Amino acid sequence: MHYLPFAVLPDPDIKPTHYLIQDYDLSYLPGAAFLLDKSPKTGSSGRMLALAPEASHLEYARQEVRGLSALFPNGSKILVDRSPTKSAFFGNAPQFDYFHL
Repeated sequence: MHYLPFAVLPDPDIKPTHYLIQDYDLSYLPGAAFLLDKSPKTGSSGRMLALAPEASHLEYARQEVRGLSALFPNGSKILVDRSPTKSAFFGNAPQFDYFHL
């Protein structure tokens, strides 16, 4: 998934083709460790939506998103197993500042 450009994912509900980059500022990190701040802060001031779909077959995905949620004291939402659907993502996305996919 590191090579998938999320900025060009289309929104199938908007015609003609409408891309995420047209509505959101997207940033990429090579790993979640970059979210860790070495200063004495307790976490990010933003809100995070984290997804760990069952179909990903990633052994530690659920643990990873639960651990990341602790870095966002102002709010995070975790969708795991069958909960992270496309409609769930688009329905929740406007409420969050950061996404972990």
